[in-house]
Amino acid sequence: MPTIDNIYKQLIEETQEKINLFAINNNKHGQQTQIEVLNAVKILYEAHKKASTKKTSTKKTVKTAKKD
Repeated sequence: MPTIDNIYKQLIEETQEKINLFAINNNKHGQQTQIEVLNAVKILYEAHKKASTKKTSTKKTVKTAKKD
């Protein structure tokens, strides 16, 4: 099963290929649309990486023995 990272990387790669195809075919509108898609995917991927590496704080209770 693919990981989220691999899905994002594949999506970025495929979008870059589409940008190149639109450039070859001289389709400026299609190329610009794909560039906007690529930028959005990169932003989402960066947000995902930050969220997945953020550490959660845990409270630890320390019990001390009482001396009588």
